[in-house]
Amino acid sequence: MRSDASYRSSEAAIAPELVWPVQLVQEICRYAGSHNIIETARSNLTSEGVLRAVRQRDSSKLFDWLLETANYQGISDYVASQYMEKHGTVSYSDVQQALATFGSCEKLADFTTFVDCGYEKTNRTCTNEPELPCCPVALFPLRNGRLNQTAVSLFLFIRDVAQGDLVRWIDINARIGPTRWAAARLSAGLGAVFGISDKVAALALSGLLLACSASRPRWGAVGAQMVVIDTLVHNLLHRTGILRHLAAEHPYGPACYLDSGCNDVLRKIAGLIDAREFNPSYPADFPRFVQQAIWRYCAELELDFCNGRRIDDRLGCRQAHCAVFDLCCREPIKPAK
Repeated sequence: MRSDASYRSSEAAIAPELVWPVQLVQEICRYAGSHNIIETARSNLTSEGVLRAVRQRDSSKLFDWLLETANYQGISDYVASQYMEKHGTVSYSDVQQALATFGSCEKLADFTTFVDCGYEKTNRTCTNEPELPCCPVALFPLRNGRLNQTAVSLFLFIRDVAQGDLVRWIDINARIGPTRWAAARLSAGLGAVFGISDKVAALALSGLLLACSASRPRWGAVGAQMVVIDTLVHNLLHRTGILRHLAAEHPYGPACYLDSGCNDVLRKIAGLIDAREFNPSYPADFPRFVQQAIWRYCAELELDFCNGRRIDDRLGCRQAHCAVFDLCCREPIKPAK
C-alpha cells in the first residue's frame, strides 16, 4: 500500500477537480477492493469447464454457460437455481435440433430476423400466432418466455454472427483498436442478443477475459476495461457528491453511459488509481477492479454500506462508521420537500 507521502506526491499529476474523488474512491478500494478478482474468476470458470471450452473452442459449452448466466437476471440466485434444478435448462444442441425440426416461422431464419418474437409463456402468445403450435421457442422449459427467446437468439448469434466459433469472434473483436473500445464493442455485440443487455454481457465477458489473461494477455487487458454501472454504483457516485462535483449529475439509466456519465467518471478516477497497490499482478489501469470495489462496498450481501436499506435517501447518510464518512458529501438522492 502506498504511504500518504507517496499519495501526496502523486497529486501534482492529477487535475485539481479529481484529487478529492480519487482520494475517496481509493479509500473504498482499500476497504472493499478484491485482492484476487482475477484468480477468483479463473478458479470459478475452471471448475465450470468454461476455460476448457475456450481452449477447445467449444461454442456449445460457452452457450450453456452464457444462457445459465442469463437465467440469474432479475431474480434471486436461489430461486433461479432451484427452478433450473427442478425443470432443467436448454443446451446448444437442444436449440439446434428444435430449429431443424420446427423452425418454420420466418423470424427464425437468422439472427437479424429474430426480432419482435414476443413469446409469452404464461399466456401462450407471440407476434406470429399462426406458427405458434409448431414453434421451437415455445418448446423449452425455461422460467419465462423471455428466457426461451434468449436461448434462440443466443444460438443464432453464435451460429450466424460468430460463425459457429465464439472464441474466434471474441479474439477478432478484442484485437481491434484500444482496449477500451474493444471492451465496448464486445459488450455491445453480445448485448445485441435478446435478453442479454450490454451490462450483463460486460459482467460475463469481463470475468471470462480476465480468467484467460495468463494465456491470452490481450483478453485480460480488454476484460480489465469492462465496467458495469448498476444502481449501486450510480447512487454511490451521487451520494458522495462526486457527480455534482464534476458537473456530471444525471438520472440512472442510459445517461450513465453517455459523455460525462458514470462510466466516464469512473474511468477517469480509475485511471488515476494504480491497482498494483492492491495486487502487484494487476494492471495499473483496472476500471473493472475499481467498479467492483464500489459495488462490493454498497451491496447488501457484501459490505452493505451505501445502499437504500442503510440510508434514508430523503435525508442523506448518517453512518458515522462508514470508511469514507468524513470524505463524503452525503447528498440525499430524493431530498425531502
